[in-house]
Formats: sequence, C-alpha cells, structure tokens
Amino acid sequence: MIERFNFYDVYGYFVPGCGLFALLWLPYGIATRSWPSTELGSALAAIIFAYIVGHFLQILSTNALPSKIEDKSGNIRYPSQVFLDSENTAFSTEFKERLAQLVQSDFGLDLAVGKSPNGQNDEEFVPIDRRRQNAFFLCRGTLIREKIAAYPEQFEGMYTLLRGLATACLLAAAYCLGWSSAICRARWTTRVAVGILIFGLCYCLVCALIIVLRKPRKLPLWVDRAFLVAFSLPFVGSGHLLGLAYIHSRHLAQLFAGIAVLLLVLALKFFIAYKTFAENFAKAVWQDYVGRGKASA
Repeated sequence: MIERFNFYDVYGYFVPGCGLFALLWLPYGIATRSWPSTELGSALAAIIFAYIVGHFLQILSTNALPSKIEDKSGNIRYPSQVFLDSENTAFSTEFKERLAQLVQSDFGLDLAVGKSPNGQNDEEFVPIDRRRQNAFFLCRGTLIREKIAAYPEQFEGMYTLLRGLATACLLAAAYCLGWSSAICRARWTTRVAVGILIFGLCYCLVCALIIVLRKPRKLPLWVDRAFLVAFSLPFVGSGHLLGLAYIHSRHLAQLFAGIAVLLLVLALKFFIAYKTFAENFAKAVWQDYVGRGKASA
C-alpha cells in the first residue's frame, strides 16, 4: 500500500466509489430529470462518501475477483509466480536466470526458475510458489524504498481502479435491472422484490460473518463470489421498490434494461482490462528489479 494519499487513493478508492455513486443516482436522475446538488457542503460530503465506498468496493472485490491466472497445467496462480515457470515464455530463460541470481544474492531465496508444476494441484510446488511470492513483495518493497517503482505503482493503481469499476458496474447493473422491473406492478412482484431485498441483506450478513471469522486459510473462491452475488440482490430489490414511484412507461423501463445490459458489458470489459494490468504489474516489478541490479552493478 502506498503510504500517503496520492494517485493510488484516487484511482483505487475515490474514482470507483464516485462511479458507483453516480451510477446509482442515474436512474433517479433520468426519471425525475434532476441531478445532484452542486453546493460545496453536498460536494464535500459526496467526496468523502465516495472515498469510503471505494474502500468497501475493494474489500468486496479483492477476494471475489482475484488477479490469479491459469498456468499451462491448469493451476490458478498469481502472475508473478506463473511468469517464472520454465514453460512460460513471458520472460526469456536468460532473464529468469538473472532474476534468480539477484534474488538469491539479495534475499537468499531460490526462485526455482527451471521448474514448473507437475500437473494440477502439485503439492510439492507450493513451497516454490510461496518463495516466489515472498520474493516478489521483497523486490516490490525495495523498488518503492529506492523510489524507482514508477511503472509498477501505476500498473497497480490501474488494475485496482479497473477492479473497483468492474464491481461498481456490476452492482449498478443490478440496481438498474430493479428499476426496469418496476414496470410490472403486480402485487406478487412487489413481494418478490421485498423478499429479494431481505434475503440479500441476510445472506450478506451471513457471508460477511464467515469472511470476517475465516481462519488464516483462505475460503474457496466460490464463497467470496457468492458474497458478491448476494450483495447485488439488495440493489435489485431496492431498485424495484424505488422504481415503483417513477416508472410509468414501458419505454423508460426498456431504457433502464438497456443501461443494465450496457453496465454488464462494461463490467466484463473492466474485468478483462484489470487482468491485463495485473499481469503487467507483475512483469514491471520483475523487470525493474533486474534493471536495478544491472544499474547498481
């Protein structure tokens, strides 16, 4: 984490939080043709609120949308680990050997760059991955301490931004979908919306308790993703209940349905871009560390 408030706080917390705040206001603004107040006090409150919401979005998305990728054996691992496999071609063999020499000399850690997992769930490879990850954070810390980590920090800020925006678009899509469904004014639809809202809130509470009380060993990925899906349910229910007062035409409902679809597409686009920047972040740290070693030689 970057120590002081800078572009990381803006990219990682403020912009995603502000984006979610704006997207949640969008249906109401379109339906009533009114927009948020521009008064100084309201603007300051919105900025603080957006920053806090941005932190929550990152907490929500970090475990549900991990930066891990699939290696050639089908294992899901961090890019910083996969790029050092003998079969991976992101770096040349000479580069990986040079990196291994520097890490061995500076930190006494063997990266085992000539090895790769022997199939899925290779338990013997776990210590190697752990050493690689430890070395990655040590290298990153060294680059930050010596103030030569501009590109890695930018990549980290960008992939955090995109991950937050992907989550914000997903939640906003659920909210707009709820507004669109408000065109159905049958009594049973209102009951369903209330039921979804209550169920979602209760399920979120249960999942939150599981995550907070989790043991040092991480929970399965599906648990974190179930929490993210559950957290979107109250947005659907609340969107439907709020839309009952403003959705009076099928055209407006169709507009919000179209916005929901567009937001889902944007969420997917942001997620794909997030994965790319996460991989570039890992590459930048390893490359800058080797470049640092060459410059200091």
